[in-house]
Amino acid sequence: MGVYSVQHTTAWERYNIAKRRIARDNASIDEPVTRIEEMMWHGTSTSTPRVICEGSDGLDFRMVRSVLSSKPRVHWIADVAVGVVAFNLQSRAGLYGRGLYFAERAAYCHENFAYSVPCTQLRKRLIYARVLVGREYDLGTDTEETLTKPPPGYHSIVGGPHKFNADSREASRMCVVYDNAQVYPQYIIEYEKGC
Repeated sequence: MGVYSVQHTTAWERYNIAKRRIARDNASIDEPVTRIEEMMWHGTSTSTPRVICEGSDGLDFRMVRSVLSSKPRVHWIADVAVGVVAFNLQSRAGLYGRGLYFAERAAYCHENFAYSVPCTQLRKRLIYARVLVGREYDLGTDTEETLTKPPPGYHSIVGGPHKFNADSREASRMCVVYDNAQVYPQYIIEYEKGC
């Protein structure tokens, strides 16, 4: 158990280029936002967080394994096995389209998307990531499953709080970004689930 710092030079450089771009965008509007970056939680379900964080693209929405939908079920988007990706083109997007989803609350990710460490009963892993939210477009509790990017002038979509399904106990506000460069997976957190 512990906190593991991710060291990915290429992803870090891409992230900082995106951060400078969003800061420039923010400086050019009449009402700039006070912060453009948030630390948020991301679960990887059955995919090993380390493999995802160290991949050539870092976190990549095209590799999302399961997503949240307005219907209470899981949709499989891609299977990752030995570096091979097989896309299911019939898959639906999540509540806010095909993007990278992050939660404000770790408990939400733990309940629905925590990676279970093999050969252990209670060990889990989550990613704690830097997310360039920039100017957020807030949908509240409404959803829009057809989104592929935020509206012009915005950098991310936020909404919620949402539960994964009707049986879930935990709810969280979410942030979705549609550009991999807007995310740097800073830490992998390994912890033991309490009874």
